[in-house]
Amino acid sequence: MLKKIPGRICSLTNDSVGNRGFVLTLQALEQHIRREGATSNIKTNVALNALAATVYLTPIGRSDLIRVAKASYRNAHLLKSELSAMGFQTLNNLQFYNEFLVKT
Repeated sequence: MLKKIPGRICSLTNDSVGNRGFVLTLQALEQHIRREGATSNIKTNVALNALAATVYLTPIGRSDLIRVAKASYRNAHLLKSELSAMGFQTLNNLQFYNEFLVKT
């Protein structure tokens, strides 16, 4: 069942001498296609972002994670307000966490 999950699973592990490291535990086979045979680099970018997020989030703990989430929410809503004040049109008025559509 785990193999049916799309994307990647990043995890924390220890090497043979006890050093902490981060790994992509599960990833799509397409990740290993040679660059000239690949049709896009989306998978590579997604893996890099997932690994960066894992490395960032692992040491911060629950309270800091909540603080980061609230800051992300506030900053996205502030950005939307500032862009609207500058004349940019948002493409929907749905509730959002940290992403929204803007006509450019």
